[in-house]
Amino acid sequence: MRLLEITTLSWGQEILLSLTDGLKLFSTMITELIPIIAECHSGYKADEYPKYIIRDNNRIEVIQITDRWYQRESTPDFPASDYFKAEMADGSQWLIKHDLDNDKWYLVVSSP
Repeated sequence: MRLLEITTLSWGQEILLSLTDGLKLFSTMITELIPIIAECHSGYKADEYPKYIIRDNNRIEVIQITDRWYQRESTPDFPASDYFKAEMADGSQWLIKHDLDNDKWYLVVSSP
């Protein structure tokens, strides 16, 4: 199991074709959501985007949010969420999910 490497996917061609198609593809990719703590920028709304991620007592800076999208219709399989494609301080790129219904943050993990 590894963190999803965003660069290995063609987001424009696959996930963002439409929200429905994207969620179908997204649901087949996810094998696990890893709970994390996010320290966030709060601007026009609370927890607008993550600035630092804390996982296993390691605090990692988010250098840049390179993409984001929103899933507003809440279903049991897909609660209303914000998704962030983030470039981290160590050079890696992570997919971060903020479950708005439960105010929880996750790293999206896929199998190799």
